[in-house]
Parts: sequence; C-alpha cells; structure tokens
Amino acid sequence: MQLSPMALPASRVKRLPRDVAAAIAADLPAQMVLDARAAHPNATLADLYDPLTMSPDLVKAHAHLDALVDKAYGLSPSCTDADRVAHLFKLYADKVKKA
Repeated sequence: MQLSPMALPASRVKRLPRDVAAAIAADLPAQMVLDARAAHPNATLADLYDPLTMSPDLVKAHAHLDALVDKAYGLSPSCTDADRVAHLFKLYADKVKKA
C-alpha cells in the first residue's frame, strides 16, 4: 500500500507531523517494502507473506509503513491490522458516498 498526501482527507494533510509527511512524500515506506521483497527474488507473494516464515526485513518494513499510516490517520499505535484496514475502508466508503 502506497500512501500519498493526496490520499488523505484535506483536513488531515495540514496536520501531518513533519516526519510522516516527509516520509510519505519521499515514498520511503513503500520503497522499504519493495526492497525487502526484492531481497527474496525466488519467493512468491504467498511465500513472502506466510506468517510462519515471513522474513524479518519484510516484517520490519511493514511495521514501519504501518506506524506511519497509523500516525497519519490518527490511529492508536497499538491498533491491529484489522482495525487499520477497517478504518481505511470506512474512509474510502465515506468518500465514495460523497462523490
């Protein structure tokens, strides 16, 4: 998932902490995930994301990306993947309703 400031509600863009806005603008979190995937060229997506064998570098890259998404959207640092996805889909559904 690549996040850009344009994907955020306008009311949230101005309030992004500088470190989050800078990282998002530079696509650093997404690139970390892509680099971690590229380090395992023979692995399928199923291999890469098997919860029992997921590589530490990919886990770390996704944790960094998740932390920035949580901060950008005002989510608790302790939210779960399910909480994060539910929140993002709710925002999307709300936006689609307004369109």
